[in-house]
Amino acid sequence: MREENLARLSSTKINYNAPYYLNYSYIFDDLKVAIDAHAKGDLLDIGCGNKPYSSFFENKLRMICINIWIE
Repeated sequence: MREENLARLSSTKINYNAPYYLNYSYIFDDLKVAIDAHAKGDLLDIGCGNKPYSSFFENKLRMICINIWIE
């Protein structure tokens, strides 16, 4: 069964007082480097949710985002 009302990441701007700040800051930095080096073409994002990473892909590729809700 799907759990509802989960807290979801909605931005890549994380407050330095947040409990997972160190984890997210390194992940976001590494993602930016990898995307800058390799992103091109089309990206199909299945289950994109709040799309917190979409700003990383701006002007680099075409994003197609799909959310599927199964009741």
